Amino acid sequence: MGRTYIAEFTATGNITVISQTVNLNFADAKYKVALYSRDGNISFTSNGVTVAGVIYAPNGECKVASNDSNFTGAIVADSIDFSGQNLTLNPLNYDGGE
Repeated sequence: MGRTYIAEFTATGNITVISQTVNLNFADAKYKVALYSRDGNISFTSNGVTVAGVIYAPNGECKVASNDSNFTGAIVADSIDFSGQNLTLNPLNYDGGE
């Protein structure tokens, strides 16, 4: 069974997440940012990725290689690459809840 981490990760370079399953929730209550890379790429390699929040890589690529992906929020990147199956994208509620 996977763990859920409530965190905000900020980097100037690449962020790479490799795990059997990934459950990531935003910690930043105002902007709801879950992962931010100023100049690098953000990549996930997993059998299952669940993210609630904003993935922000304005100068890089967001790459998701997963058989099951569920994103509630937004992905902001120079390019986005999804591979796998069962991708679900939902908007994030900025009025106080997910």
